[in-house]
Amino acid sequence: MSDDIAEETAENYDNLGLTEEELKVLKSEDEDGVDNEETEEDSEEAAPETAEATESDEDESAEPEVKAEAKGETDTTFAPVYSSDSTEGLTEQLEQATKEFDERSEELANKYENGDLSFSEYRKAERQLNTEYDKVRNEATARLLKAEIAAEHSHQAAQQKWELEQSLFFQDNPGYKEDAILRGALGAQLEALYADEANAGKSGIWFLREAGRLVDARFNRETPAAQAKDLDAAKESLRKKAAKPVNAPKTLASVPTAEANQDSGEFAHIDKLTGLDFERALSRLTPDQYERYMAA
Repeated sequence: MSDDIAEETAENYDNLGLTEEELKVLKSEDEDGVDNEETEEDSEEAAPETAEATESDEDESAEPEVKAEAKGETDTTFAPVYSSDSTEGLTEQLEQATKEFDERSEELANKYENGDLSFSEYRKAERQLNTEYDKVRNEATARLLKAEIAAEHSHQAAQQKWELEQSLFFQDNPGYKEDAILRGALGAQLEALYADEANAGKSGIWFLREAGRLVDARFNRETPAAQAKDLDAAKESLRKKAAKPVNAPKTLASVPTAEANQDSGEFAHIDKLTGLDFERALSRLTPDQYERYMAA
């Protein structure tokens, strides 16, 4: 025992009004390690409970993995959740335990002062009382801390999920990200959907998409998906028109030339043309006529 601790212990004993004989007994207990032995015994008694609690925690933490393996598939929507036991009424229980501890401590001191307990009996009862109270207080403090951590974890996870859902929505609907008026309308529509009890439990992405759909309908706004669909339809229509054969009007190119004009050739009228007129005349020729003209 260090000098500081010895002085503090002696001062505490003086406050109890101990006789010299009682002080000798107390010092003898400290030197023989009686307190340490009893503390070790208390530790050994508490050890099985600690081991059981550890095994229980391990079982609980392993439970989700067992369920996942039994399911035999990967759930892509899984998100880890940090949970804790209920702390309902725990603060009141701790306050009650503290009150009882104070009352029992005072009762022990009174019994000792009145001579109902020897110093050794008083010391033993006091240590047992402290051990019981410390156990209750430590368990309650640990449960309250775990609940606080679980609440903070849940808050952060929900915030991160909401940010991801907004990012996904804006990727599909960039107009709501770029236009402040649309964002304002989206926010107002979201509040209306939140207020409807029928929507309780719906995901954040559902609220965003439903709000976006209602705003689009309110402003007769065509969605990017619909715009892309219309564009694809327009492209397909142009493709079909381009593939359809053109009914070119009849021209002199398809009329047999008179005998008198045979010396001038079948395509004499084309040779007289220039520029765009020449190109248009060539485009009106059939494949056979075009080959003959190019071979002439």
